Amino acid sequence: MEEPDDSEVPYWAVGCVKFIHIAFHIANIAIGAVYIESCPGEDLIPFHLIIMGWGSLVLLFVTCVSTAYEREPPRRNWLVLCMQIAIMLVLSFFLISGNVWVYTLFPESWNSPECTNRCNTFLYLYAFWMTIVADISFSVLLVVLMCALLEKS
Repeated sequence: MEEPDDSEVPYWAVGCVKFIHIAFHIANIAIGAVYIESCPGEDLIPFHLIIMGWGSLVLLFVTCVSTAYEREPPRRNWLVLCMQIAIMLVLSFFLISGNVWVYTLFPESWNSPECTNRCNTFLYLYAFWMTIVADISFSVLLVVLMCALLEKS
């Protein structure tokens, strides 16, 4: 009788992480769509949330579908890999652009009617914190990838 491999992540944990991931991106799309006219100071912030939400959901879908029926070890599908790289490049562009759009309004009084750079407080603070979370996640991903590349060589 084989002993279970402790290095494998349980399916329920992977499912929970994917569910939370999907919930955040659906929230991005919903909040961006609801408040699409609520940020005259930087009207691209709601579009940033919508595009980041859709792009991340498409990337998650492509990744999950490409590995759903694979057995150990997974094969390399070059079409899926090219799609993932293209989506990641678009998301990286919008992450950098979103940083510029969100942080240009930072010291302003968001709801003040006399302020030209006003934005709905909820929309702005949600976009602000989601941008920070995305920046941290992207940084951690880069460090992990660099460590994996160094370990291979």
